[in-house]
Amino acid sequence: PLPGGLVNRSFRVETAAGRYVVRLNADAESARTLGIDRVAELAAQRLAAAAGLAPRVIASAPDHAYLVTEFVGGG
Repeated sequence: PLPGGLVNRSFRVETAAGRYVVRLNADAESARTLGIDRVAELAAQRLAAAAGLAPRVIASAPDHAYLVTEFVGGG
């Protein structure tokens, strides 16, 4: 698991195709309670990635249960 996050769990995953972050989102009810808008969040992530400001979205669940992005190492 990757550290941080208040309600989601994130993991770094390495495959032959590359390195990714898989984020398992909190359930929809918890997200609503916290005011998290997953549709807006995904749109913002994609816009930021297109501008070179955030990792590219690789996949997301239609029900927003997970999000997969490129892994960008810090350093």
